[in-house]
Amino acid sequence: MDDDHSNVTVSGTAPLFNHDMESYALVSTAPICVAWRISERSDMAMPVTNGQVYTSSDIDYTVKVEASGLKPFTQYYYQFNVCQSTNYSPIGKTKTAPRPDDEVTEIGLAVYSCSNCMQTILPLL
Repeated sequence: MDDDHSNVTVSGTAPLFNHDMESYALVSTAPICVAWRISERSDMAMPVTNGQVYTSSDIDYTVKVEASGLKPFTQYYYQFNVCQSTNYSPIGKTKTAPRPDDEVTEIGLAVYSCSNCMQTILPLL
């Protein structure tokens, strides 16, 4: 994690994850509104695009957003929040891919996966 500046060595074991969610929380299919916005500015002023999506516990409170209208090879910042609340996520940063004819010598791509999903993350920094 690039925001962890400690030099602490982590050791030991962690118990296996228990997929029995009933022991942690009851499943709720009540939808939660999540607002999202994307800006070229790190202070999130003047978003270039935004919208709302819904999620619930039956999909692990995840959201998928397909942002359109973004410029190629441009750094953007993004943020989510529970609609009509002051509960905001940390601000994330990414960079869009270049145009096919842009002269670029190197592009970094990362792939993230878990046991239940496969997602592509494009931090083109």
